[in-house]
Formats: sequence, structure tokens, C-alpha cells
Amino acid sequence: MGFVVDAAVLYLLTLEFGFNRFSGQLLAFTVAVGVTWLLNQAWTFKGRGQGGRLKQAAVYVAVQCGGLAANYVVYAAVIILFNTPKAWLVGPLALGAVAGLCVTFLGAKHLAFRPAAARPSAKQAPVADTSAL
Repeated sequence: MGFVVDAAVLYLLTLEFGFNRFSGQLLAFTVAVGVTWLLNQAWTFKGRGQGGRLKQAAVYVAVQCGGLAANYVVYAAVIILFNTPKAWLVGPLALGAVAGLCVTFLGAKHLAFRPAAARPSAKQAPVADTSAL
């Protein structure tokens, strides 16, 4: 869904509003991050996470910035190497999305939506470490 939003906003900005291929992608990615955070929170990682929504959103945005770096380097390199016209931006966008996907999914799973640490219940007595005996 993030890719669809990213592509739709990118084409809208570049073809209809005259943004260039690079600034249009940065703004489109920003919109896609907001949409994917909402979707991940509602479905993919529902019920997971700790520290409240604001902290979770901040960590998610930080993770997405790492994904953006990978995404944008590939996107820009393809455009520059092949002089990709505005009408064909979906190719570089898809390659960039693949590059950023691993970073963003793993970061979301292990950082932004990390499950709260399990705490022993009050009824359980702590177990002593007897390995040194």
C-alpha cells in the first residue's frame, strides 16, 4: 500500500503540479510514511508496541528515514544513469522501494512495533541462578 500511495502522489506532484522528480519523491514518500504507519498500527502489528503512540510514531519515522536513504539512493541513481523521464518514474520508484523494504520492515518489526518485554507475574517466585554452584 505504501508503494501505491508513494507512486500516486509522486505522479500527481510531478505531472500535475510541476514538481521535479527528486523533490516530488521526497514529498510523496512522506505521505506514504504516514499512511503506512496507520496501516501497520491498525493491522500488521496490531496490539504490539510499547511506550505510547507518540514514541512509536517517532521511532517509526526514524526507521522510515533509514529506508528512505536506501530507497532514494537507488531511485536517484536510476534516474541519473538512465535519464528517466517523468512518465516512467515507476521503474526507479519500484527499484528504490525494494531497496528500502528490508530496512523499513525489519525496523518496524523490531523497533517501532516491538512487543513489550514479558514481565514475570507477582505469583511467580524468581528462580535463582545455580549454574555457578
